[in-house]
Amino acid sequence: MSEQIEKVKEITLSDIIKVTKECFEIIKTKSLYIILITIMSALAFGLYANWSDKSYSANLSFMINENESSTGIGGGAASILGSLGITGGAEYNLDKILALSKSSKIIQTALLQKKVIQGKEDMIANHMIELYKLREVWKGDKFLKNFDKFRNSNFDSLDLSERAAIKVLTTSLVGTGETGSSGLFNSKNNRASSIMTLSLVTNSEELTLELLKTIYQTLSSFYITKAIEKDLSTHTIIKRKVDSIQGILYGKEMAQAQFNDSHYGLLSEKPLVPQRKITRDIGVLNVMYAEAVKNAEITDFALKNKTPFIQAIDIPMSPIIPNAKSWKRYLIYGFLLGFFASVSSFLLIHFLNNRLVDADKY
Repeated sequence: MSEQIEKVKEITLSDIIKVTKECFEIIKTKSLYIILITIMSALAFGLYANWSDKSYSANLSFMINENESSTGIGGGAASILGSLGITGGAEYNLDKILALSKSSKIIQTALLQKKVIQGKEDMIANHMIELYKLREVWKGDKFLKNFDKFRNSNFDSLDLSERAAIKVLTTSLVGTGETGSSGLFNSKNNRASSIMTLSLVTNSEELTLELLKTIYQTLSSFYITKAIEKDLSTHTIIKRKVDSIQGILYGKEMAQAQFNDSHYGLLSEKPLVPQRKITRDIGVLNVMYAEAVKNAEITDFALKNKTPFIQAIDIPMSPIIPNAKSWKRYLIYGFLLGFFASVSSFLLIHFLNNRLVDADKY
């Protein structure tokens, strides 16, 4: 222990100056190699930035009427809606839309839509496979090595290889994490303004625009349909009831007209009994029909008030400025990395050789 302390004490300022001069001498001796390595590193980084694929990112924002406290229907009409299973207000959960936007249902439905990209109409999934050259990537996959393209636009009709392919494409868009932050597609919600933003980045401007708009349209359509599904079913049942009563009423009215035509001028009371029954039925049916029509109008008005209103705010459009790597910045990165790496390497090699020589002496 005392010997190590003595060795530490022996290191003086002159030793530090000596080592520093030795380092400068090594750098001077190897300056040509250092310059060459630095230039090659800078060029390599610059070329990498210049030749790397450009990406195109876009955002689409929209808003939704998150809360509808009232349908504007009062009193008795509201009680009628309650008895029919329709509440007086609607509440829309922005977190639900956020989760839906990254769901397999929405993404896969959008991927199977046909759009024109680079002058060719095909499913978006097939456009992605072409633009990202995925057939080459999938050659080693047992499920995808023989996959060519999607031919079915209905998910339920996809074969095994198509299902495997669309799962891979979905993962590339939404990511593998719980939030999907590592994917090409992302969505976020501004709680203060209730504005949602969908973001997408791909290697093609047309693909970015078409896929982002398709995801928005698919999400909007799906959410609206599901939000009013129960109330729409109630409204449909009431409409069918109205049509049914109307048909029966029309039949009774026709029967009454036929009876009057065939028994015109009769004085006997007995033949008039069926006519009175028909008249009574028509009266009851008129009341039923009026009530059914009123209920149908109320449910129709309530349904329209409860239908979520999704309004696009900022829709991306061409041209999109590509997100390209700056070749100047990468040139500087390459220069600094090449210089420090080459200098460090030569110094390390020199001092290791000296240690080996000193070790051989003992």
